Amino acid sequence: MLKPGPKPPAFHPEYSLLPETGLRANQIGAPLYYTGKPCVRGHISPRYASSSNCIECIEQKRKVAGRNMRGGAKFRKQTENDLAVQALAKGEKTYTGKPCPVGHVERRATTGNCVECEAANAQKRKDNAKWKRIFDLYGLTKEALEAMVLAQNNQCCICMATFLEVNMHIDHCHSTNKVRALLCSRCNQAIGLIDESIERADKIKQYLRSHNHAA
Repeated sequence: MLKPGPKPPAFHPEYSLLPETGLRANQIGAPLYYTGKPCVRGHISPRYASSSNCIECIEQKRKVAGRNMRGGAKFRKQTENDLAVQALAKGEKTYTGKPCPVGHVERRATTGNCVECEAANAQKRKDNAKWKRIFDLYGLTKEALEAMVLAQNNQCCICMATFLEVNMHIDHCHSTNKVRALLCSRCNQAIGLIDESIERADKIKQYLRSHNHAA
């Protein structure tokens, strides 16, 4: 005896607003389409235009309907899921739902994740990657670099341009990898262009003095 398949979700009027085929959805730039026919697992649900995958199948497989675990609930409630479906049907990527633990209400339609918390976490990961890179290259922690900026009065060590107006670079000896000072991009590039040669720098100095017609 065959086991009954999954119970189809209730039909949403918004589904009728979706394109009927994936081809048409891609032509008009819609993220979803709706055929009205069940998928291989029996779900009567919109499908992603990019992959033809059923939303219900993807949610079950990847648990993209899962709520933020800090909220204490394992799955998105039906009311939240309805808001997400309505947003997707309109081509919107977010919806206004239940506040997250810190009070934000804008959520991703596909995942239910808080938009602001997601952005904050992404920025945190970016910052962590930045400071890890600086430490790996120069052996400087965030605190050490901030101390150097303060010691140089937030200015390039050569031309005294403020780092509020120009980009800051960590100058280091390419032979010993030892950090020397903080420079603006022009001064740092100039040192690199003469291969950090003191002799060449002296010759440039002499050359400019001997050809200073304004003097």
